[in-house]
Amino acid sequence: MALAIAALHSRSGPALGSLFLVGGFAALDTTALDSALEVLRTRSGSDRLVMVISHLHAVAEAVDDVLLVERTAAGSSALWLTPDEREELAQADLASGLQALAR
Repeated sequence: MALAIAALHSRSGPALGSLFLVGGFAALDTTALDSALEVLRTRSGSDRLVMVISHLHAVAEAVDDVLLVERTAAGSSALWLTPDEREELAQADLASGLQALAR
């Protein structure tokens, strides 16, 4: 999938850059995760595509465009999230984590 998106993105011109990161964020503590996401934000721009594939909802909260892919009984589904849906996903994660800590 990353190669296909890079190919589509490169049609915009030869100076276009792409960076794809898959996973790796789960091992980071909160401070390191925030630092890593800040670096990615500064590296992205009008002539660069930064794509992150992650199961962490905290990563989804930190980026503008989120494609949520979920496995279903009938296969996979994909949905672009609105900013409100992205916030709802992050809040559900937070509530879930707090409930786990209370146990």
